[in-house]
Amino acid sequence: SNVYIEINNEEEFITITDGNGMSEEDFDSKWLVIGTSEKIINSISQKERRRTGEKGIGRLSCARLGYTTTLYSINSNESFMTHIDWREFEDTSKTLDEIKFGFKILKDFVFNEFKHIKKGVQIRIEKFVEEEWTKEDIDRLESEINSFFSPTIKDNILNVFLKTDLKHDYSNSFEKLQNQEDQNYTPEIEVQLSFDPNEVNHFHVISNLSGKKKKYPYELDFRSDEYIDLIGPFEVNIAFYATSKGSLDLINNGTKVNTIRDFLRKNYGIRIFRDSVRVKPYGDPRHSAGDWLQLGKRRASNPAGVGRKSYTMDVYKIIGRVEITADENPILEDNSSREGIQDTIVYKKFQEVLVNIIRKMEVTRNAEYTLHNKPDPSKNKDPIDTFMNTIKTS
Repeated sequence: SNVYIEINNEEEFITITDGNGMSEEDFDSKWLVIGTSEKIINSISQKERRRTGEKGIGRLSCARLGYTTTLYSINSNESFMTHIDWREFEDTSKTLDEIKFGFKILKDFVFNEFKHIKKGVQIRIEKFVEEEWTKEDIDRLESEINSFFSPTIKDNILNVFLKTDLKHDYSNSFEKLQNQEDQNYTPEIEVQLSFDPNEVNHFHVISNLSGKKKKYPYELDFRSDEYIDLIGPFEVNIAFYATSKGSLDLINNGTKVNTIRDFLRKNYGIRIFRDSVRVKPYGDPRHSAGDWLQLGKRRASNPAGVGRKSYTMDVYKIIGRVEITADENPILEDNSSREGIQDTIVYKKFQEVLVNIIRKMEVTRNAEYTLHNKPDPSKNKDPIDTFMNTIKTS
């Protein structure tokens, strides 16, 4: 799907999505109802994707942003528009049944600037609650949206385009979010694994240090741990990026140090995705729980260099994605606040498995470093021995 977002100084925040649209019945019985069970009962969409947002509070964000909301919808059978003034709900003298808002069936309606979108929803949030948007606000919005995607995996589930009349990279025309553009940086160490707690998991950690892929085989066996069995299967994709000029010249064809550091600054951390949707705050460097595997703490307590067997990787150079699903991992439930996963013994075991995988990456990097940095015996001879050998052969 494609999502187009426009923000302008006429106090409008406009978003349009090419989806399936809503019917009048959908709007009345689902969109307007908080906490509806619709997305739990009918969990898969027409595009065969997991529906999210079953708690139904996302629409209230419209009221947080602007005093009024105008919604247009086109589906296969009908088109309609509605206008809601959220200030009406602040009138304590009225019950919810007494609050009225406009609703109109439309004929031959099209999205003006998006005539190619035949089905979808447009939401126009008007009369901003806060002050006008600034360039810094756009930057924060871009960062927040990008945080819901993995920069190393192009799954094309959602493409986001942004436009604003502010002076910005997205001024005057719709541009795809920069972090969704192709970024084909090669990691120094990487691992991809489909973990199954009921199997002996055979996998490879891949090193690109020599400029060519080299595979190190490992296995994980947690079949005797009853709590890990409750986690269910999940997917892991973790990459460690070199930031030294020598390594970048070898691995990434001379990519500039500042370029890769900027990429890592924006994207480092290991994120959790449930049915391809980000579970916050994991992997968010701005959040205290962002480093949910305590990699920074491990590194601080043991800052040994890569040449030491006890070496631990720097979290600021790691980008990772862990994919769970509602069907396969039901025990890993969201907190009631919708932020984070419940801190149970199963969740702690989930963390333990991930740290084990990362430890295999650290062992691999140490082995590769040791291999490529073996001392040259000819350069480390004792000068007295060299002198005596010279005398003997003279």
